[in-house]
This record gives sequence, C-alpha cells and structure tokens, in this order.
Amino acid sequence: MWCTNETLLKIPKKEVIKPCAPWEHWCTTAITTSLNSFTSVSRSCAVRCPINCESVGYGQNQVTCADCCKNNTCNDQFSVDYYKTVMARQYTGWSQPGASEKEFNRKSNIRFPY
Repeated sequence: MWCTNETLLKIPKKEVIKPCAPWEHWCTTAITTSLNSFTSVSRSCAVRCPINCESVGYGQNQVTCADCCKNNTCNDQFSVDYYKTVMARQYTGWSQPGASEKEFNRKSNIRFPY
C-alpha cells in the first residue's frame, strides 16, 4: 500500500507518497484544531484506525480527529469541507445519541434529555 504523507497544496502528489510497511494497513489523515482553529494536518500509514477524536491540553481545547482508508493514496483530500466533516465527529456523542445508545439507556433506566 502507498499513502500520502505530506501537504498536497505545495508539492505534487507523486512526490509525497511513500510505501507503507506490510503491517500498516491504513492510510490516515489526522486533523488538529486548537481553540476551534485548524492548526495541522498530517497524513501517514498506520497500524490501526482511531475511531474517536482525542482532546488534550487543559484550557487549550486541542482536538485531533483522524480519517482512515485502505486504498492506495486514498488519504489525499485537502478541502476545508473535508476537514470540517472529519472534525464534526468530535461532537457526535454530545449532540445526539450514537447507534443503539437510546435503546441501551432505556433498558438500563438511564435518562438523558434527548
């Protein structure tokens, strides 16, 4: 597998791909924001695909969300709309229940205001 590993805006795509190790089955794009402003985008090969966003930095609200795929150079998207779609995942669990969450909470007698 080959994954994109650098910026696609300044360097031609053919110059920013690299081979992945045999155990790296994912191409990832990790987008980081700090205080709701985009701060970095990194692309690479990965052993696993993180499904949840990670929040770190007390008082800084630094959040990183990743998008993964399994085809050659599939992590080559760079539009702001794409970044916003990936970053929207950080709010999913807070704004509406996840798959089967309502049913689980009802059966467990857990009440939430949704």
